[in-house]
Amino acid sequence: MTQILKTSIIPIEYDEKTKASAFELKDILEQNPLFFKTVLKKYQQISYLKKQHSFYLQTNSTINILEKMYNGNINNCNKKDWLDKEAGRALLLYTINRKIKGQYDFSEFEEDTINQFLVYGYIHETKAYEKIDSYLENMTKNQQQEIEEWLYNKYSFELLNYLIKVQYQKIVQRLLLGKEENIEETLNTMIRITATKEFLREGQEKECNLSLSSKEIDQLCEEFLIKIEPSLNWYKIFCMAKQAGVFIEDSNDKKIIENEIGIDEWTCFQHTDGNWYIYSPSTGTILDSIYKIHEFIHYLINTTPPILEENIYILKELPSLFFEELMRIFLIEKGYPKEEIEKDKFNRELGISKMSSALLDILFYIEQISHGEKITLEQELMRQKEIKKIYEELEPDKKISLNFLKENVLKTTKNSIEELIEDPLFVEETYPYIIGYQYSEILLERAKQDKSIITNMINMIPEIKILTTNEVINRLGLTSSKKK
Repeated sequence: MTQILKTSIIPIEYDEKTKASAFELKDILEQNPLFFKTVLKKYQQISYLKKQHSFYLQTNSTINILEKMYNGNINNCNKKDWLDKEAGRALLLYTINRKIKGQYDFSEFEEDTINQFLVYGYIHETKAYEKIDSYLENMTKNQQQEIEEWLYNKYSFELLNYLIKVQYQKIVQRLLLGKEENIEETLNTMIRITATKEFLREGQEKECNLSLSSKEIDQLCEEFLIKIEPSLNWYKIFCMAKQAGVFIEDSNDKKIIENEIGIDEWTCFQHTDGNWYIYSPSTGTILDSIYKIHEFIHYLINTTPPILEENIYILKELPSLFFEELMRIFLIEKGYPKEEIEKDKFNRELGISKMSSALLDILFYIEQISHGEKITLEQELMRQKEIKKIYEELEPDKKISLNFLKENVLKTTKNSIEELIEDPLFVEETYPYIIGYQYSEILLERAKQDKSIITNMINMIPEIKILTTNEVINRLGLTSSKKK
């Protein structure tokens, strides 16, 4: 028997078989009457019985009005507080940088679903339900930015805590091999070394004006390898690599596209065919010789058996940074303009500075998480106020407003979030450059008086993958046996 259930929003047509569903639906509608009055205003009633009625729900189907209306795939979106914290994290992860899709546990969300979810959340919050159709059907760029800004402001610290916990777990699992008791000492070392490089250089990258052909670049590399490694083993490997097509300059090469390598990103990578390659997008300048030597050292290490499972090995950039600087010295000694070669040295230090600045904030957050603390706006403002006191003691005439402090906190958190979303491996990819650069500078200074430093580095290359950090440090005579 057909019956009508009256609600404050819209009548529901049902029978005995669908009675339970109808009353459940009534409760759902009345959780947010303003929303449903707006989005259902063009319908006369909801029916569980007849398809010709304005809004039809199949018998015993899962009640999800929004899914039915907009063909979305949004679980639990009709609950009173459906935009929960996990959903907020997922949405922000998606909207800040589309490239992260699939890198976290939120890859099941389709793009259309995410866009709908965003609109529902924003409209739900602002109560501007009459705008929902226009936002869904033809969203402008300004509307999209407006929604993303709202979402960021609402969920930024929830997301920051989530991302920093992930980084903390990575350091424990991949750097400390699960030995969480060593985290404090490790973080202290990472913070100390990173802080020394934060202000290494300031300014803009410098452009080299000394043009050289690819043939001339290879000749310089070969000459350098012959000089630096008299057994000629590295020279022979370099020549064989050229013949085997290891060096790839074309950004349209299938291997570059398949590995999703950035068009200007010099890198040594392993393809699905099991072989290692070097993407060397020519700049047409003498600096290509420095970049090629840097990546060739990675190639030597990566192609040396045994092939180990990839890990966070923190000194993996040390050899390449060491030999790239030797290549700069070699070029200057050959008579090439020092000011052109040193542009690359400046750019490297500038890059290390920028990495350090971004990494230091993240390391401080990881330190907080390691102490069992939660990162909050209030806590960060308190920390900024302490910094404010120090600044004002140093410069009594310079006043810093609380608004400035808040803006600084929000800017720092946003930068850290974006950094970790765009590159979830940011910590383990940047710190090796920072510590590697520090140690290479120490070794290069010693090598001016002691040529055995270079020999030791060359001899260690074939086995560096299987050595622990302490073993490398001790073999090179860098520091004490403390963990780094």
